Amino acid sequence: MRRTETTIAALVFAIVFAIYARTSAPGLGTVDSGELTTVAATLGIAHPTGYPLYALLGRVWLLLTPGSPDRAMVLFSVLAGALTGAVLAAGAYRLLRQHTQAAPALAALSAGLLALSWALTSVAWESVAFAEVYPLSSLGTAILLYLAILADTAPPDSSFRLALLAAFVWGLAFGNHLTIIWQFPLVLFILSRGRSWIASIRLLPFSAAAFALGCSLILFLPIRSSLEPSLDWGDPETWTNLLRHMSAWQYRVWMFTGDIKSQVLKLLSYVAALPPLWGWPLIVLSAAGAIGALIWRRWLAVAAFLAWLISALYNLNYDIPDINTYEIVPFPDIFLLALFGLLAVYAIVPLLQRVAVLRAAFFLLFCGLPAVLGFAANHQRADVSGARFASAFARELLRTVDSNAVILHGNWDIQSPAIYEQQLNRYRRDVAIFDLNLLQRSWYFPSQRRDHPSLCEPCQADYERFLAAVRPFEADQPVDGAQIEDAYTRMTNCVVQQARAQGRPVYLRDLASVNHPGVGVGLARIPGAYFDLLSDSGVAQSLLEFANIDTTHSMRDPHVRVCLREAVNSTIHRGSYLASIGDSTAALELAHIVSNFAPGLSAVSNFRRQLGLPPLVDSAK
Repeated sequence: MRRTETTIAALVFAIVFAIYARTSAPGLGTVDSGELTTVAATLGIAHPTGYPLYALLGRVWLLLTPGSPDRAMVLFSVLAGALTGAVLAAGAYRLLRQHTQAAPALAALSAGLLALSWALTSVAWESVAFAEVYPLSSLGTAILLYLAILADTAPPDSSFRLALLAAFVWGLAFGNHLTIIWQFPLVLFILSRGRSWIASIRLLPFSAAAFALGCSLILFLPIRSSLEPSLDWGDPETWTNLLRHMSAWQYRVWMFTGDIKSQVLKLLSYVAALPPLWGWPLIVLSAAGAIGALIWRRWLAVAAFLAWLISALYNLNYDIPDINTYEIVPFPDIFLLALFGLLAVYAIVPLLQRVAVLRAAFFLLFCGLPAVLGFAANHQRADVSGARFASAFARELLRTVDSNAVILHGNWDIQSPAIYEQQLNRYRRDVAIFDLNLLQRSWYFPSQRRDHPSLCEPCQADYERFLAAVRPFEADQPVDGAQIEDAYTRMTNCVVQQARAQGRPVYLRDLASVNHPGVGVGLARIPGAYFDLLSDSGVAQSLLEFANIDTTHSMRDPHVRVCLREAVNSTIHRGSYLASIGDSTAALELAHIVSNFAPGLSAVSNFRRQLGLPPLVDSAK
């Protein structure tokens, strides 16, 4: 059995890796891709929860992989996704051989096709498009499922080793993403399988030790933080900061919000989103598997169902923009439920157990058809092999600012790729970038002080004042919001004043969205290519060259659409300013640029109307 299991797992891995590698991005994506790639390359500390497993494995992967780090870390996601498919195929083969009369070849082919069906769903396929931590966590879930299948089918004498291994893997995966914690029903199943309650309780200390050993990887965070890496998010050098960082404390504002009505609406929205994410075949099979598990007390399937259900309920109460990416972590549970759905149908149809031809047709149809449908439905959407927007956009924005510029803004979709471009590609290292959102955190200013001492050291007293004001907030104590905002504004304006005193151009953006209107107040602002230049006179020289922004295969990404809309609005804002000072020629040139790039935006139509230009003709009519 083991040789066939290994063979089918290897074949699934090769096929999935080839498909994923062919359709994945050539480099950075939006959101966290630039930051995570830089963390892997420099052994830095990423945003909460730090992801030490991803950072360490990513660093090893980069040492072994030729080429640019951005593409290499995309392939790291591809590797994790392909390994997940292989592990699921191995587990499916073992269950099919255990619970059906399928011949080894039929069981292997069916298991491989069903694993391909899972891999070619939208949620699995799109999760490996860019560098992200979620495919690695999904692999952790798949390994726990495989160990649970072994516990369900292996001899009793191996159960102790399986229990310790499961606890260790669970702890190790905990060092990548905290949502793996909701897979505890699988771990409990492994611990209790074939044992009395007394024997299971006696096993707990050993399992706890194995779990702690896996979790010890988290110690990387305080150790590395003590060495002051360039990326040191949260400064988790102390126990307090480590606990705050690992618990994702700063994201609590998005946790468990809203009344019952909003929760019901989120639930309905979630259910409506499942068909395009999973595909109808997996939905039907997994529903059958969940029902069958509850009726026939298939405790392995019940554990997988509970793990998925708890994860889904947690995700519904977490209001972050990219919450759909969390779906991939418990998604292997759905694969197991779909497999048990097949087994349930097989069990209640006697002809499948007696007639080999019908049995073969049944398994090949119900395992192969979802794979074909998944590929047909998702390959075009999942293909982002030409997506180069994130790096191109960040580089273009950095190009438009003057030498030794200081930028203060609050857009993470710019900040994340800019981190990569500056630290690894060494592009525009003369520019100092301050994230207005991160400046609200006590750890960020010291980090910037290490990189930009001439700007920050003279503002140390203002930082101390801000620290005193914000510490009660970070300790969950009563706070004076006005006092915090005043201290924040003083600290940030001090950086602005130091830059101007040194003759460095200062650019501002996103003050309204981050809700800090006092920053730069009283200083004249001249619309630039994207950022506003703080200057008493003159006109910013650089223009935004939309031809330098590669939007191929990227417009489906909502983050890309927002960035491009802001770029167009910035160009319009600059054009309106030029028109107001009498430079109508330059204003008309900008109107021509945005009309060609985004003719359908209402802001473009309004701008043309402002300049007295005729409305654009709809070429579709």
